[in-house]
Amino acid sequence: MNTYKNTLNIFIFTLSAAVMMLAVYFVDGPKTIFHTLKEADFLYLTLALSFVFISWIIESFALKELVNVKGLRIPFKESFHSTMTGILFNQLTPLSSGGQPMEIYQLTQYGIPIGIGSSAMMMLLLLYHIFALAGGIAVFIYLYFYSDISTKTMGPFLWFGFFLNFAVTFVLVAVIYSPQATNKRLEKFIRFLGKMHILKNSEKNVEKLENELAAFYDSFHFMRQEGFGRVFRAGGYYLLSLIFLFGAPYFIFSALGQKISFIMVLLGIACVSIISSYVPLPGASLGAEGGFYLVFSSLLPESAGLALVIIFWRICTFYFPIIMGNLVRIFLEKKKTSPKDL
Repeated sequence: MNTYKNTLNIFIFTLSAAVMMLAVYFVDGPKTIFHTLKEADFLYLTLALSFVFISWIIESFALKELVNVKGLRIPFKESFHSTMTGILFNQLTPLSSGGQPMEIYQLTQYGIPIGIGSSAMMMLLLLYHIFALAGGIAVFIYLYFYSDISTKTMGPFLWFGFFLNFAVTFVLVAVIYSPQATNKRLEKFIRFLGKMHILKNSEKNVEKLENELAAFYDSFHFMRQEGFGRVFRAGGYYLLSLIFLFGAPYFIFSALGQKISFIMVLLGIACVSIISSYVPLPGASLGAEGGFYLVFSSLLPESAGLALVIIFWRICTFYFPIIMGNLVRIFLEKKKTSPKDL
């Protein structure tokens, strides 16, 4: 099974790279490619990679802030290792579904209980959706009211992404603030899957769900006891990390001679994240590239050379995280520590 998954991932990565290369060749043409690369400022490209890396460091501080409750403490190195584990598996799994479970697992290796890790991941996921939605709404308002640029091309994709992101945000808020109602609905859903023979041992899974939710709500209760200042500080760190991550393409545009404001890049990438969040391929392959082209071809009056920007952007935000994630896991791998009791 693992061999099959690895082969499938390699195929998807190769296909994604091939599609990007062909898009650059047919959209921009070999003369434009050669001229753009010849004139490119590789210092700016280095800055783009640096911004991505700095965003991971800052995100690690956000995670550290959220798990350091009720006397628990982990050093930055362990928080960074856990963050990079999540980032790596976000790229390797469809819908980024493997990142958070692996990040929680990595935290348990450093003695953080599952409930604390789960609540931290839940808060970070909620913050991500809130910030991405805010950015997406801002750019849509700008395009609709303050720009002559048409939104017809990306409008349907953006509205669909808004709907799904709002739904996820609503569910996350419900899970956090309505534990009993959430528990009952999830139990009914699990039993329904059991009756439909989609899920085996439904009662066992219900019991497992109850235990995990109890651990999650206990840890969230500890956060509330210590005050929401910790959550606000984590939110500040996380917002700053997204500014660095979403702002990295600005330097790619600058390196390739494209003129666009830093703020517009931030808002545009927020839109791209909304459009591509639910592409069911590892790293949102093909969907991310398509979303980037839809958004920035609308934002830029002259979109020549945009395909080449997309290639460098994907190197920074897809291939670079895979390489760095594996290197961090190799050099910071550690034997398991017994989880601390609360």
